[in-house]
Amino acid sequence: MPAQPLVSILVVTYNQRDLILETLNSILADPDPCFEIVVGDDASTDGTPALLAELAAQHAGKLVVVQATQNRGITRNCNATLAAARGEFIALCGGDDLWVAGRIAKQRAALLANPTAGLCHGNSEWFAHETGLPIRLQHAPGAPLAQMTSWHRLLRENYIASPSVMVRKSAIPAHGFDPAIPMASDWLFCIECGHGGIVYLPEPLVRYRIHARSVSAMRAGSMAADSLHSLTLAEQRYGHEAGVQQAIRIGRANIYRQIAKNKLVEGAPLQSLKAAIHALRLNPWAWRTSCVLGLAGVCVCANTVGARKITQALGRRLNKR
Repeated sequence: MPAQPLVSILVVTYNQRDLILETLNSILADPDPCFEIVVGDDASTDGTPALLAELAAQHAGKLVVVQATQNRGITRNCNATLAAARGEFIALCGGDDLWVAGRIAKQRAALLANPTAGLCHGNSEWFAHETGLPIRLQHAPGAPLAQMTSWHRLLRENYIASPSVMVRKSAIPAHGFDPAIPMASDWLFCIECGHGGIVYLPEPLVRYRIHARSVSAMRAGSMAADSLHSLTLAEQRYGHEAGVQQAIRIGRANIYRQIAKNKLVEGAPLQSLKAAIHALRLNPWAWRTSCVLGLAGVCVCANTVGARKITQALGRRLNKR
């Protein structure tokens, strides 16, 4: 039987010595013979480099380490790791997430069966770091395929779990992960790689660890700015195509609506009100925005401790939706 095209699995990490071994072992347990792991360590200070060097010696030819000598940030670390990848297909996995065995063959087969598609993603199972118990699936098992493969929907909301992504190397833009987005560059990466088509597999392909040190938790402060900048760059590159301007306008409204919710939880009603007004102007039909706007208005008008507590509680409820 002829060898299948090589898949390069990119794992970027920083100070995750207590987690990275479990992640790499979960990938190495995949039965597919045609893959390599490329780990990019962003100058960790917790002993991760020594551990990775030991693992690379144990798995020579299967595991490659790209070791930074000084911290360069998530996007630059991703690009340094990507530059070392040899595979025809590139898969992503977080340095604290767990790989689901069999994923390589499934995603490679899906992309080979859809030669115009540049990106394949799947479901992800969120699990609690402290107990290892599952929390929920990111996507409902019966999620309509049309929604999970819509490129225009991806401009409206980032519905793709980046640790579940595999892309065709030829679909990756020359800049890789856009250097203009310092941290949360995965959304624009998926937009660009998925422009030619998106494939979705409904089964979980990765187990996503929920804990306070996750990358998403650490980058929360810059997420909104990076997301807005991602849409600006997407508009510059694809704005001439049908439906793109409207999708991006809704995408911006969704980001401002999330900012409004977060500011309610943080107890910053005036900032919440401003963000909600932005969202409402961009997408007046978003009824949830009107709800947040009203809550923020109540808190601004009745600036009391009780009103702030009530509004923060309501903001938390909205954030769970």
